[in-house]
Amino acid sequence: MMDRDATFCKSFRDFLHSEGVKPVRLLPRSPKMNAQYERFFGSLKSECLHKLILFGEKATRRTVRGFLVHYHTERNH
Repeated sequence: MMDRDATFCKSFRDFLHSEGVKPVRLLPRSPKMNAQYERFFGSLKSECLHKLILFGEKATRRTVRGFLVHYHTERNH
């Protein structure tokens, strides 16, 4: 799921399609439509990805999987 930010341009969406991912765009002018999604990705970026330098897709996937385990089991809710 993605909002209608210019970051998610047509070429980016085409790339996702070529990788077998179906991008879903939120409705226009609906910034709070998916608050849980926004909260999760905000946490992922601020707590995990902004503090690391990742080299390659394999390292990124391993890091995100580790963060998911932490997010769903160890983190205070």
